[in-house]
Amino acid sequence: MSSMAAAGTWNPFFIEMSAKPCNTFVSGGPGVGRTTFLRQLNTVLRASVTGEGAVVVCALTGSAAHTAGGQT
Repeated sequence: MSSMAAAGTWNPFFIEMSAKPCNTFVSGGPGVGRTTFLRQLNTVLRASVTGEGAVVVCALTGSAAHTAGGQT
C-alpha cells in the first residue's frame, strides 16, 4: 500500500473495496495521507454504492471530520 500512496494510484484498491463494501478503519501518523485517501475512497464509493447513508465518513476530532468531509 505504501507504493500506492507514494504514486497516488489507489484505484485498484478502491475498485476492490467498492466490490465488497465493509467497514474500514484508516490509521497512520501525521502527514501520511489519511485524509487524501479518505476523500478519494469516499468519491469512488459514493459513485458505486448508492443510497442515503450508504457511505459514511467519521473521524475522531471535529477538525479531522471537517477536513475529511465527514462527522465525529
